[in-house]
Amino acid sequence: MITLKKTVAGFFLGVLCAASVFSVYYCVTAGIADATTLELRQTLLQVRAEGKVPGPVQWRELVQGLDHASQLVPDAPQYHEDTAFLYAVRGVAALKFPAIAKHNLEQALINYQQALSTRPMSPASWANMALAAHYLGKSDEEVGSLFDTAMHLGRNDPGTQIPLFFLGMQRWGSLSENRKRQLIVTLKQAKQPLKQELKAILIQFHIGEL
Repeated sequence: MITLKKTVAGFFLGVLCAASVFSVYYCVTAGIADATTLELRQTLLQVRAEGKVPGPVQWRELVQGLDHASQLVPDAPQYHEDTAFLYAVRGVAALKFPAIAKHNLEQALINYQQALSTRPMSPASWANMALAAHYLGKSDEEVGSLFDTAMHLGRNDPGTQIPLFFLGMQRWGSLSENRKRQLIVTLKQAKQPLKQELKAILIQFHIGEL
């Protein structure tokens, strides 16, 4: 009996040690990834704040840096989300060149899917997937399904509502009445500065009020 207890104890100790080693390894690699991408992430924040598409050289450096970080920590969704963002803005900027736009938007979808595989409850990723799917000409059913998931998870999240609102204005004529109501409620209940950003989207699409 004592021998059995020692064996079981030894087994669990081994599991705990293995888990501890893995945890240390993960923390170290994650730390390395964060350290090596510090400047890169600061540049990305600036790019997002300015709302500009990075130039070809800067864009390539950012994507390569994020790819390196995601190889160090494959389960870290933020690197895939940032990569998806870079492909998405490049794809939208190239809409006049369908082949280039299609390639970049498809890569954006792939990276959003990879991010969601480890963080499936991220509403902003679902919303941005819906927008990318719209630009790729996906069916109403597919875009609508992505829209519904994002709305369900991120009803009060600005990072989710802005792309959903932008998407909704572009597809207003084909939106279901239920989805229209959800966007109207979002606008009415939004607080500043989100409300101002949503109203700016209305102006962009020459819509006075919903």
